[in-house]
Amino acid sequence: MIPSTTGLRSVPGTRAAGATAPEAAAGASTRADLRQILTVLRGEFGTGSRWPADSGFEIMAGAVLVQRSSWRNAQRSLERLRRAGALDPAVMLLMDDGTLAGLIRPSGFMTGKARSLRALAAWVTSGPGRSATALDDETLRACLLALPGIGPETADVISLYAYHRPRFIWDAYARRMLSAAGYPVGRDYEATRARLEDALAGEALSAAEHQELHWLVVTAGGAVRAEGWERYLDRLLTRPGPGSRRRPEQDVAH
Repeated sequence: MIPSTTGLRSVPGTRAAGATAPEAAAGASTRADLRQILTVLRGEFGTGSRWPADSGFEIMAGAVLVQRSSWRNAQRSLERLRRAGALDPAVMLLMDDGTLAGLIRPSGFMTGKARSLRALAAWVTSGPGRSATALDDETLRACLLALPGIGPETADVISLYAYHRPRFIWDAYARRMLSAAGYPVGRDYEATRARLEDALAGEALSAAEHQELHWLVVTAGGAVRAEGWERYLDRLLTRPGPGSRRRPEQDVAH
């Protein structure tokens, strides 16, 4: 657990499974807020957040292709799609299933991913997809989740990077980080989102800040394997610097 002397603040309305009210109250006073974590990770890794893509549809395609694959292999598939002109959704829709599946072979699970890519291409060129920028955040997420092969994490990544909606990405790296920072994470992506989304939304991070935080958490995740998130955050939050200044405790909801 992160020490309470590092300027942490409480998150109301959350309790770890099995915790008593006094235990939950004690834990609530020692949680690092997202802005503080963002600040100390910026100090460690610098700034950066841009998803490597030239269009919104390329972001969507990358989010599908990286499922159960490495980003390196997803990039290989994206490059093959680019050379074939298939990062234009209208061109992709003209391809037969075998051709599309062959182009994305490097990222694996070609049949299912080809189906998802084709569904996204049809959606962005249809009425609902063309007007997606006018949809509220929850409706946009629901529309994406209704497409084949688009799960919660992929829908949130697309919302965040392609549509610039302020979405926290509750992936495994983020859940480990949140747990080390004192948050009662759930058993998986959606359970954690349901438990913590309203509380963390009170910090009002912009879409750009969420993008940067996602990049920093993933970057840090590869660097903390030996040390572990708990010791890593403890070290960053207690060392002198802008991320370690004490602040009065306050609720996340402003």
